[in-house]
Amino acid sequence: EMFKEKLQNNRETLTILDSFKSPYQKIDLCKLKPSNSSVLLLNGEVQYIEGIEKEYHDWLVGYPLSSLPFARNVAIIGGGDGLAIRNAMMTNPKLNIKLLELDPMMIQLAKRDPEMLKLNEGFINSSNVDIKIGDAGKTIHSLENGMYDLITMDVSDYSPETKHLYSGRFCHIIKDKLKNGGMISAFSGG
Repeated sequence: EMFKEKLQNNRETLTILDSFKSPYQKIDLCKLKPSNSSVLLLNGEVQYIEGIEKEYHDWLVGYPLSSLPFARNVAIIGGGDGLAIRNAMMTNPKLNIKLLELDPMMIQLAKRDPEMLKLNEGFINSSNVDIKIGDAGKTIHSLENGMYDLITMDVSDYSPETKHLYSGRFCHIIKDKLKNGGMISAFSGG
């Protein structure tokens, strides 16, 4: 919601620079003019606006990790843009991160697009990051039980496509993947 509000209250113009269609979503890489801020749209919905996305990812990843000073293992569900990875690695560069991302095209863009690489600061290419492609409802089973200090949900808001990631069953699976004292973080736009 904070991203939509920023666009609605802004007198800038949104220009689509590049557009991609994956089997899962339409991906638009955009710029706001005159500020020159990068914007990512997925199916027409704002995913980030350069400059204000850091606050979102601090709440999602940075602050939870700051309360887990001995954290070593983090799982990120979604987050194919690499921004949650960036904030996690900036909090603790020794982390081992598992990223569960549905769309391989998002990973390709995050690893190769100059604007996305600038934003994620190349952390998505770190040797400490292991990426699993597929529906998190299935790839979650590739994570070891009792292994993770933090599991964060950096996915789209509740929708017919994501509702299984918000189910009680999925939450119980995530809970089993946590170490004692581990945390789950998620953000809901309402």
